[in-house]
Amino acid sequence: MSYAIDLNPRQSTRTLEQAIRQQVPVLIEPRVWGECCYLHGRLEPHGNPVDLDLASVVTLAALSREDAAGQHTSLKSTAGPSPTATPVTVDDVRELVGTYVDVVVHLGEQRYLFSTDVIRVLPAVTPGNQPRMHVSRPPILQVAQRRRYRRIKLSHSAQVDLRWQRDGQQMGGVGWLFNVSGDGMACRTEERIAESLWIGDELEVEFTLAPGDAERFRLKCVLCNKTPTGSLGKVILGLQFQVADPESNKTSQLLRQRLVERAAQLAGTQKGFDF
Repeated sequence: MSYAIDLNPRQSTRTLEQAIRQQVPVLIEPRVWGECCYLHGRLEPHGNPVDLDLASVVTLAALSREDAAGQHTSLKSTAGPSPTATPVTVDDVRELVGTYVDVVVHLGEQRYLFSTDVIRVLPAVTPGNQPRMHVSRPPILQVAQRRRYRRIKLSHSAQVDLRWQRDGQQMGGVGWLFNVSGDGMACRTEERIAESLWIGDELEVEFTLAPGDAERFRLKCVLCNKTPTGSLGKVILGLQFQVADPESNKTSQLLRQRLVERAAQLAGTQKGFDF
């Protein structure tokens, strides 16, 4: 199941700048091409800072074209072109100037989406390379979430310790486990804590599966959404685990194993909060 959640303007700007610095891969779907084919590329850092025109554009480079083969590509899980992709020329993509494209940005394990218009297409800087495309800088990005595992609502809610950074300062708070799977969790917290967190923030969480358990799980995660509850002053935080480093991946695998072991006693419980 897929979800797309709007980031606020500040989060959108910060995320896009991070993606540009890392020159991450992007998937470009020209609307005038329909679903027949799409472009692969990467974000390119800004050019000469005195060129004020670049302040309002995003540069897409290393373009290659690939047939869609009838598949929906907006939330592709793999970044970068396949062996069937072919480099494009200026003439191949010049027709896109003045039209709209949908762009998927692959940043870490996250997929960010935005729609924009193509301003111009420029020839390659050096012979033999692909052309570059300038598109209007989007004010808002969306983060695409895909849940791979059914979340289990536990019979007893355990405390979740939340830690994050804000302007170089260590911040913290407490929540209560609402549901959990091998790839994410939801916890209930105070409204004042939720208001100090932004969609896209990276946090570290530490929790047990039940009150009093000796085994604790510590994982890095990203905040996907905030949803008010029926209780006054309470908010549900939707978190996705980040398991790029070996230690986090090991902890995630152990958590998944422990959930399987508890499956018998959790059988018949509700699915939990679906966000």
